[in-house]
Amino acid sequence: MNSGLFGHPSNLSAQDKFSIVRSPIICLLRRQNIFPNNHYSIVYNVQTTLVLPSITRPGDIIWISNNSNIFTHVVARNGKRINQANEDLILDVPDRIVCLRYVNDSIGWLVT
Repeated sequence: MNSGLFGHPSNLSAQDKFSIVRSPIICLLRRQNIFPNNHYSIVYNVQTTLVLPSITRPGDIIWISNNSNIFTHVVARNGKRINQANEDLILDVPDRIVCLRYVNDSIGWLVT
């Protein structure tokens, strides 16, 4: 694994980027700011809005797991595009980990 944990992750392989993420961060708030290179887990049955960072760099990655029984959680784009669209993302698929990778200003966050 690349030892530059405090450097920007855009120079790391996909495997190294995933290994940087340790345990998921449990989302406790109804509206929560999220940050690159973390894994967020929604476990409570309360409508949640996760706000993407407004300052991004190509290669930033965020993982989100919806482990609740609610399928209308929102990932707010915070001024950046998601899959080239100017729309928020709705997490409507159960038991799935969504990976968002920031590409550039025209594509924005790419959902995989």
